[in-house]
Amino acid sequence: MYILQISDLHLSTESNMGDLLNKVKLLSGKIRELNNEKNSQIVCCVLGDCVDKGDARAFENAYTILNLLRAGLNNVFGEKNVRFIVLPGNHDLCKEVNKEESLNSFNNFALKFFSNEDSAKFWDSPVQEIDAFGYSFVCVNSVFSNQHEYGQIDFDCLKTFTKKQHT
Repeated sequence: MYILQISDLHLSTESNMGDLLNKVKLLSGKIRELNNEKNSQIVCCVLGDCVDKGDARAFENAYTILNLLRAGLNNVFGEKNVRFIVLPGNHDLCKEVNKEESLNSFNNFALKFFSNEDSAKFWDSPVQEIDAFGYSFVCVNSVFSNQHEYGQIDFDCLKTFTKKQHT
């Protein structure tokens, strides 16, 4: 199994999409060159800050980029052998209509992108476990506190979660 980690895309409405799409195609090609195992699997972990500065409009660009990546990975590994895990970052916390910051726009993005996959988690808890191909990924949401300036981890929740897993 392969694990691909991506973070801090910081996409905006002014991002050079042509350049980024070319980079995703190059990445898919390199992964194709590296993958020489039949029926191998890949988990793509997108670890936050898909958009920049809480600009919810930029999730459209994030969808375009990640959807192209998913298509490339599906082409290399086969659709059933590709899983995505997506966590929000502090820049994915967007001002909503009511001027409150929330992860609603991020969640809508994730729902749109992962509507048929059980790996899309809408963060009800600062710590969640996601299964991918029989492996457990412990995912920590550092934006659970709705802190836009920087992420914050709920270490007490993480300790409680870890204790539950070992009992």
